Amino acid sequence: MHLTPLRKKGELASPKKLSKRPIPDELNTIVMKSLSIDKEERYPQASELGKALQAWLEGSKRQRQAIRLVEEAKQYQREAQKLQAQASTLQQKTKELKKALPKQVEETSKHPIWTQEDRAEKLLVEATLKELQAEQSFHSALTYAPDFQEAHLALATYYKKEHIQAEKASSQKQLARAKSFLETHCYKLPPSSEESTSFRLYLKGNGALCLETIPSNAKVTLYRFKRKNRRLQTELVESIGHTPIQNYSIPMGSYVAEIAHPDCELVRYPFKIERMQRWDGCPPNSTQTKPIQLPKKGQLQSDEIYVPCGWYLSGNTTIESLWSEGFVIKKYPVTNAEYLLFLDDLMKTGQKELALRCVPRERAGTATEQGEMIYGLNDKGSFYLRPDADGDIWHPQWPVVMLDYFCAYSYSQWFSQKTLLPWRLPLDGEWEKAYRGVDARIYPWGHVWEPNWSSSRDSKKERALPSIVDSYPIDQSPYGVRGLAGNAVDWCIAWDKDVVTQERIVQYPNFLSDYSSLDRKQSPRGGGWLGTGDSGKVTRYHPVETSFSYVDIGFRLLRPFPLI
Repeated sequence: MHLTPLRKKGELASPKKLSKRPIPDELNTIVMKSLSIDKEERYPQASELGKALQAWLEGSKRQRQAIRLVEEAKQYQREAQKLQAQASTLQQKTKELKKALPKQVEETSKHPIWTQEDRAEKLLVEATLKELQAEQSFHSALTYAPDFQEAHLALATYYKKEHIQAEKASSQKQLARAKSFLETHCYKLPPSSEESTSFRLYLKGNGALCLETIPSNAKVTLYRFKRKNRRLQTELVESIGHTPIQNYSIPMGSYVAEIAHPDCELVRYPFKIERMQRWDGCPPNSTQTKPIQLPKKGQLQSDEIYVPCGWYLSGNTTIESLWSEGFVIKKYPVTNAEYLLFLDDLMKTGQKELALRCVPRERAGTATEQGEMIYGLNDKGSFYLRPDADGDIWHPQWPVVMLDYFCAYSYSQWFSQKTLLPWRLPLDGEWEKAYRGVDARIYPWGHVWEPNWSSSRDSKKERALPSIVDSYPIDQSPYGVRGLAGNAVDWCIAWDKDVVTQERIVQYPNFLSDYSSLDRKQSPRGGGWLGTGDSGKVTRYHPVETSFSYVDIGFRLLRPFPLI
């Protein structure tokens, strides 16, 4: 039993042990002012001291309330992360179950998978609500303590995450909202703090460019794509010196570099600087920049466009980065004049049967019938342009159309033999890169459709007909390829599991060495003179039978460069 000794009358109690908790700075300032030796520095009246203490007490109370709300918000965030992790696990499980499930299976076998998918979706909704509760609690904390750094830091972090997601989704509305909030809370942090510096660098978004060429010492001039009159147009930035270029600091955005060397052809090299990222031209599974091989003078004809090796953004709703080796593609689709040379050469070399098989023809009444020839054939064995079934005489510089895939393939074989170069039809991925460059635009000129910018049904005042191939100069890709969104759709080699490797490389597979081994369906890409805006989008993809021909389907050729 503990006994407390009695105090004698008049004896003072022992002082209690002083608390080791530090005195808050604001309270310490009030106390020191009230105890100041200098009368002028002290509070003039006790009531003034009382007001100061009352104000401090109110502020301390508000600060405690703010701290409580911040802790509450952090708990909501932890709960949201837990829910997201559970949803992710469920989604992975359902993905594996669906993959193992045969395609032809009873609906009842899918019900357990659907239940799990619904559960995952519900968990994600709950996680979103928890994040919103956390956001509200952080904002509430600032109503009690407007300069509370921890709340500002948490909200800046939250809105940075939201900004990243909005930028990935290309949602301009959400992007503007997240940026505004991020700036508000970032600028409330001490400018010299590590967190503030990190947020400011993120908002600025500068990246870096690395560029090497063979040969080196090539002059590099930068142009930036800026939206003007609803399309992306180049604006001169500056000359940045000669290759090799290493870690050149540059604002985020879409650019094209003109690479000039006295012994080589001028090369256009589009690239995109993502926020705080480096464009270094490193191939898959490599950390070394791959030099751009510059074509020597005379290696390119006036109607040939060089597309250097490198990454580009591919796809529609799902965008992915793919790597393509360098290639040369024809600036224009094959014209009637060029195709006539092909047919006439077949006739001169005793290949009349092939020539008659490849000549453009009207659509037949049935699949087994052969349509009437659109070109004429004279007594000397030469083909010529004559009125078609509608009475239209095809212009020599119109793109040749009404050809099936075999016709386009046969021309590529003939042209390769004539030029001693490995010309062929483009792979889907190669054609897409030549069309849109590297910045995921959906038309060669940007993201907005305007009928007067390409040869389509909507661009004609009179009856729709094909156009001369060098018409509509705005229908030009970042590399300089013409007539991709209109005039003639291009036959391409359709996507296949062997065309894009696991390393995300677009490559020409070995099984395409001859026509007989090709799949029955191939892929015309781009817009035609009979189409409208949507048909000219790069994202339009409709494989058809190789026996199919149409009034606005033609083709253009491609060859690898440099040769490996």
